Amino acid sequence: MTEELTLQIEKLKSYNEKIVQMFAFSVSGEAGHLYEFDLYYAGTANRAVAIINSFSSLITTEPLGAIALVRIHLDTFLRANAIAVAEDRLNFVKEVRAGTMIQKIKMDSQTASNLGLGKGATLLDSNLVKVVKDWAPKIETLYKSYSDDIHFSAKAIEKAVIQDSSGISFSIGTNELFTDEDKMEAVQDMIYISEMVLSSLSAYIVHKSKPDEEAPVPA
Repeated sequence: MTEELTLQIEKLKSYNEKIVQMFAFSVSGEAGHLYEFDLYYAGTANRAVAIINSFSSLITTEPLGAIALVRIHLDTFLRANAIAVAEDRLNFVKEVRAGTMIQKIKMDSQTASNLGLGKGATLLDSNLVKVVKDWAPKIETLYKSYSDDIHFSAKAIEKAVIQDSSGISFSIGTNELFTDEDKMEAVQDMIYISEMVLSSLSAYIVHKSKPDEEAPVPA
C-alpha cells in the first residue's frame, strides 16, 4: 500500500467525526426542536459512518468486497435527499418507519414534472440521481459505474479470471487483479460521496432553522 493511499484512507475516515458532529448539532438546542426528520437523519448518519468504517477496514485487503460498499454509501446519500422531494413530506418518515419501501413512495408532482418524469413517479434511486445531479455532478457517473459492483456483472468475472497467451487461470480470493490505482479511485469516490452526505445534513439544518417554511413533524 502506498503512502498516498494510506493518507487518503485517513482523510476518508475523518468524515466519521464530521458527520457525527453535524448530526449532533442538528439535534442540539441550537438547531431547534427535535422532529421526526431527525430520526431519519440519525439513520443516515449512522449508516454513513458504518459504511465508511467497513470500507476503510476492507479496501486494502478485500477490495472486491470494499468497492461494493461504495454503491451502498451512494444509496445513503441519495435517500438522505428523498425527503425534500417526497409528495407527502410531513408523513414521509412515518411511512418509512412503518416499513414502506422508499422507492415506492411518490415524488412531488412538480419536481417530477421539472425532471421530465411521468405522473406518479416514485423515489427510485435512478430518479433521485436526477434530483441531485445539478449540485452533485459526479453522482450520475458513480451511480452507473458502481451499480456494476453491487450487482453481479462482468466486473466480477474480470477480477477472477486471467486470460492470456498461456491460457486461462483463476484468481479466487487473492485480490491480485486489484491495483493500488483501483483502490485509490474507490477511496476518492467514497470521499466525494461522504462530502455530499455532509452537505445534505447541513442543508437539513438550514431548512430546520427556517420557521416560515413547511414545518417538520415533531418527534
